Amino acid sequence: MFDIVGLVLAIPAVIIALTVHEFAHAYVAYKYGDYTPKANGRLTLNPLAHIDPLGFVALLLIKFGWAKPVPVNYVILSRKKGGIEMTALAGSLANFGMALVAARILVVFYQFISVYDPLVAFFQLLIFLNISLGVFNLIPIPPLDGYTVFRKFFPYELRRTIEMYEYYGQFVLIIFLLLGGANILIPIVQFIFNLMVFA
Repeated sequence: MFDIVGLVLAIPAVIIALTVHEFAHAYVAYKYGDYTPKANGRLTLNPLAHIDPLGFVALLLIKFGWAKPVPVNYVILSRKKGGIEMTALAGSLANFGMALVAARILVVFYQFISVYDPLVAFFQLLIFLNISLGVFNLIPIPPLDGYTVFRKFFPYELRRTIEMYEYYGQFVLIIFLLLGGANILIPIVQFIFNLMVFA
């Protein structure tokens, strides 16, 4: 049966999670001296600047989607130590921060309203989505942010091989999920969720 209530709750939660993630990339790049995101209208919390319609619908329907990638200038970012890595890491950190704020609000709601209230369900979903997006993007497979963050720790030959076949990274991710990758990620997400909400 089609869950219309779940869809209504998911739409704003997905919009918030994706917008926060992409804005964080743009903001940190800007702080490191790269004005490319600002020039492309990405230094904003307006969801329309960040949401990819197809990726948005895909995330709602099949739980796998994407936003518009923030354009950055790696030459400029590389001039300052950690510029590239921190810009890549910013999206996940912003999602974890958003999840933590939502978790604190949810804890307050638990004291005053029913756990079955739609508002409680929305904040639970918002927390879960932000944690999921943060964790997923830290997988060290291109084109995900995790590869940019952790590639310096890879042996040179492995890094060279990965970058040679970087185009196929998205297909590797799809295969990873189809073969049960979600079964690895969900316990991690659930652990962080419980830590934020119940600890």
